[in-house]
Amino acid sequence: PYTTLFRSLDAAPPITVRHLLMLGVPSIFDLASVVLLVSGLMHVPASMWMLLRGGCIVFVALMKQYVLHDELKPHMWAGVIIIALAVCFVGASPMLDEKEEGEEEGGGSDDQFAFGLLLTIGGTFMQSLQYVYEEKMMSGDTKAPPWLIGMEGFFGTLLSVRSEEHTSELQ
Repeated sequence: PYTTLFRSLDAAPPITVRHLLMLGVPSIFDLASVVLLVSGLMHVPASMWMLLRGGCIVFVALMKQYVLHDELKPHMWAGVIIIALAVCFVGASPMLDEKEEGEEEGGGSDDQFAFGLLLTIGGTFMQSLQYVYEEKMMSGDTKAPPWLIGMEGFFGTLLSVRSEEHTSELQ
């Protein structure tokens, strides 16, 4: 099994420094999505936050169709439409819920909720960008999944350590 792996890696085109740097881009999307999603979680109830993350499927489907030009089948579009409607209903549910006087949502005021909703949708979109970018990188000439995963982890670690150092300097 290992010789087959080494043969396939030898047959792959050579990996350049530029290519390695491009493999680090998903870690930027990943870190940005985590920051946005966790920030959104502070303003939105956790149950709603989890359901809103399903919007990632909608964003990925739209980008596959219009950016990667990968035609989706009708049954796939039906699923995307159902998920999009469900995400819209979940996002709109606090507006439909009648609050008693003086009662506040678990996530805080309406402004905080709207802000959390935007952060969560933004984080979900960034996560979708990561998935589509990874799919594009994997479908090209590279065919190097171990490199993609390894470099994403390497750059993610570098970004996390650097952001931790910067946060420590600010305190």
